[in-house]
Amino acid sequence: DLSREAFFAPNPYNGTSGWFYLPVPGTGRLRARIYNLVGDLVYEKDFGLRGLGENVNGNGVCVVTHTDPACWPKVNRSGQRVAPGVYFAVLRLEATEGTRAVCQVVKKILIP
Repeated sequence: DLSREAFFAPNPYNGTSGWFYLPVPGTGRLRARIYNLVGDLVYEKDFGLRGLGENVNGNGVCVVTHTDPACWPKVNRSGQRVAPGVYFAVLRLEATEGTRAVCQVVKKILIP
């Protein structure tokens, strides 16, 4: 289940790059958007079409490389480093088969 099992690590985010673990509960397009406290979109990542049971998992490798698909290298959409604070990751799966349902969850990320 996306809402129970999805997470961002490390949290608090002290290193140079963090990663998502996103289980995919159905076939659909998976996206992550990160917002700051005032609601500005800071970063977005489209993980593309994913199949049932597939996982998006940075698994800690983002500390070494920022090219991993599940990484957030602590930068905004312009490539600038983000300020310390609380950020909200909106994780959304839009089903492409069956009912076309939407599953969305919000996870908090702290950057000290």
